[in-house]
Amino acid sequence: MGKALLGLAVLCLAACGPAAEEWPLSLAAAASLREVVAEAAAAFHSQRGGAAPLLNFEASSTLARQIGEGAAIDVFLSADRENVVRAGARVRPAEARVFLANELVLAVRAGDRDAPRDPAAFAESGFTLGLAGEEVPAGRYARNYLEGLGLLERFAGRVALGNNVRATLALLESGAVRGAFVYRTDAVAAGPGIEIAHVAPRAAAPVVYLAAAVDAGPGQSPHPDVAAFLEYLRSPEFSSMAEARGFAAPEQHP
Repeated sequence: MGKALLGLAVLCLAACGPAAEEWPLSLAAAASLREVVAEAAAAFHSQRGGAAPLLNFEASSTLARQIGEGAAIDVFLSADRENVVRAGARVRPAEARVFLANELVLAVRAGDRDAPRDPAAFAESGFTLGLAGEEVPAGRYARNYLEGLGLLERFAGRVALGNNVRATLALLESGAVRGAFVYRTDAVAAGPGIEIAHVAPRAAAPVVYLAAAVDAGPGQSPHPDVAAFLEYLRSPEFSSMAEARGFAAPEQHP
């Protein structure tokens, strides 16, 4: 009887869903985290084995909307707290943890001598400025910063929009704009063709990233690696990866 029950249990497990090693961990991360999260996911996978994690990079606002609509996502890595809240009931904002910080910068093309080097000069210039959309964290950080400087209204009619921070950087790289507000890490990742003209003080533009588990939904079990991956984001190994790409530890940010 014992063997029969054991066999029945095994058959039930097989029928109830994929084995853990065949069930990929789904990570949804802000576009600005593309390189560091891809590297971290590969390192985590090499340690844990099983199926390789699924990676989804987009604006945090887009990812929050996908989560709210029921997308199969296990971990949300957002570039702000607002979109953790916007993700809805599947994410508990109180349990989200800040795990990285960044800096907002005004980037220009290397060698562009006519590009203004600070926000006030750019407002005077009449040039078009690249900004991420208003719901995108990078766009909101930039608008809040410019508003605090009393400059936002002076860019009316002179803004080109990107649907995420990497798309905003692409506007600059293509020559569609003479400058763009992006994160320091995006400007660094772009290589020698892009240079940083101005860095917003961290107190005026506090850019932080939050990590949150996403509920699988009614009747669904959470992925067994969610807690382990969130803990991995606190490891010295991940910190080294992030710092090498220009991110700051959260304790270094106000």
